[in-house]
Amino acid sequence: MEETQEFKIISSLTEPNASSSAATRQLLNLTFTVATAASNNQSNALGDHLNNTFGSLMEVAARTASSQQAALVEFLRELQQQKITDPATGQQLKFDEDYNKTVWTEVPNLGITVADEWNFDATDSSPDAEEATCYENKSAFLAQLTASPANSVPDPENSPGPFDFSLYALWACREAFEFSSEPRAPTVTSLQAVCHWFIYAADRLWANVQMKRDFRHKPSKSNPAEEGDAYKKKGWVGFNRERWELWVQGLKNARAEADEETAKLVESALKEIERVMDQGWRVQDEEKFA
Repeated sequence: MEETQEFKIISSLTEPNASSSAATRQLLNLTFTVATAASNNQSNALGDHLNNTFGSLMEVAARTASSQQAALVEFLRELQQQKITDPATGQQLKFDEDYNKTVWTEVPNLGITVADEWNFDATDSSPDAEEATCYENKSAFLAQLTASPANSVPDPENSPGPFDFSLYALWACREAFEFSSEPRAPTVTSLQAVCHWFIYAADRLWANVQMKRDFRHKPSKSNPAEEGDAYKKKGWVGFNRERWELWVQGLKNARAEADEETAKLVESALKEIERVMDQGWRVQDEEKFA
């Protein structure tokens, strides 16, 4: 992966004063070359390019502290706004006849790449330190994407933005707080991951709660957002106020036993939660007395 042109372009975004716009232009030049190759029946070229791009992005994000990820987020946001013309048809380039997704506006293969990367057990009390750090960094990256302007769409429940990873936030909170009915301190890794979600994406997560966002996949009748083992029979299908309150209380319970670094993250997360909830109450009051 590190030898690919895509990785070299994306890894440059971690350098001081890196330009997301310059990196976007470099990658687009590569995309145009690949699109021409794809139109000449080199069918694997486009798929390889997409996989290299998103694989490199996740790898670099995993190695980069949350405070240094802004250029990576901005790069992907800029890239998603680019429309590529298929040299063979003159129409917008599409990938995969089954899904028919456009390049780059529908960021084809991003979701698959993220899912493939999500294989770390945050509940492990003695994780490999490097793997734990990578998981926390990836969580922070997805949280920043979820909060990005590209997600500002009229109907986020039915047509979520291309970078909406709210379900991953729910999974993080479930791992931390829903597998024991007794107050307890979750693992440091799971707690820090949860904190990143609230620090960067509290507005989006609170909006999910307010709309009671449902993640059931009706065609397959599956429910990826079901409750943790300690709360079976709740029948949860996504975000709701009861679940939110459970998570907030979990953060408060964990704060007292957390180490100094984690305690600071918890405080920041709780401040963001208080902010969005207070904002929501003020909006309701304004509507009531309008």
